[in-house]
Amino acid sequence: MLLQDVFRREEEVVTMPPDGSLRHAVLKMREENVGAIVITQGKKVVGILTDRDVAMALALGSATPRKPWRGSRSGGCPSSTARTTSWAW
Repeated sequence: MLLQDVFRREEEVVTMPPDGSLRHAVLKMREENVGAIVITQGKKVVGILTDRDVAMALALGSATPRKPWRGSRSGGCPSSTARTTSWAW
């Protein structure tokens, strides 16, 4: 099976700007039934937020209703730079 057979097309991809709130992102993930949101600025992809990112931030206490989450993971994917963005819960 090829990736082209299973990935979502551009018009189906769920996106948010980097200044969106973590809470809004989680609600959008639930509403759209997805495990990741592509973070975009204009038409440029600047990162990806996954349900794992959310779970780890909450489990480690780096995201609470009063404390912004500041991701620190930077993988080999060039789009992972959004993880340095501060997200207000």
